[in-house]
Amino acid sequence: MAKSKKLNCSVDIVFVIDATGSMRLLMDKIKQLAIALPKALTEAVKLAGKNMRKIRMKVIDFADFKSEGKDTIHESPFYNASNQIVQIINEFDSVKMVNELGEGRGGDEIPENALEALWLALNSDFTEERPDENVRQIIMLFTDASPLHFQERAKYPGYARYNFPARIQEMRRLWGKCYGGELNISDGSDEEIERNANAKLIPSCARMILYAPQGDLVGHSWDYVSTWERVYTFPVVPYDGCLELAVDRILGDLIAATGTANS
Repeated sequence: MAKSKKLNCSVDIVFVIDATGSMRLLMDKIKQLAIALPKALTEAVKLAGKNMRKIRMKVIDFADFKSEGKDTIHESPFYNASNQIVQIINEFDSVKMVNELGEGRGGDEIPENALEALWLALNSDFTEERPDENVRQIIMLFTDASPLHFQERAKYPGYARYNFPARIQEMRRLWGKCYGGELNISDGSDEEIERNANAKLIPSCARMILYAPQGDLVGHSWDYVSTWERVYTFPVVPYDGCLELAVDRILGDLIAATGTANS
């Protein structure tokens, strides 16, 4: 009997990190999580009888355009976790250094420009789906603050260059790639539809792990995003094991237990 071919897996992980001073206690834990993830995922996939072909990681950190202007958001390229771990560590160290040398970025105000950073994450240069691969596009967002609404900081330096959407509903449609039913609003522009159609995000492959406070903080909240499909929400608490247990539970199910590329 012919030996069955192992299913290949490719995983992209985008870390979206609040780089303001209040996140200082979590920075080292997030970095250690990122370093440990490639080995843990590879071993989980192997135990499931599959082959990990590629793991890529990138970092997006954010603060507030009001205080930081054009330096509000930093976005790295994707790095291959098998041979570019030094570059990945350097990205996390640069975020950590900002917090250790001072009060972090973003001033003393909340909320922050987290939705803008998340928008960039959704528009990352993701690995595209292949018939012989089980692809996963994972976004992990860490913040202890509420998000500003899109365009609230539009008048500040650096904001306009990104061409952010006017409303969160556009990001919702990109996440779901759905233009019918309740997600079809009348003022959706041709530019939006074209932009979303060209995105490399694959909804069936995409997952979001949101470490963020729930409920209304200063008139803003993560409650809307937390209701989206394939979004898993956890509190941001800086105690040992919290991040590791959540990732083990979620990513273990998503990667190791899947049977086909379209599951």
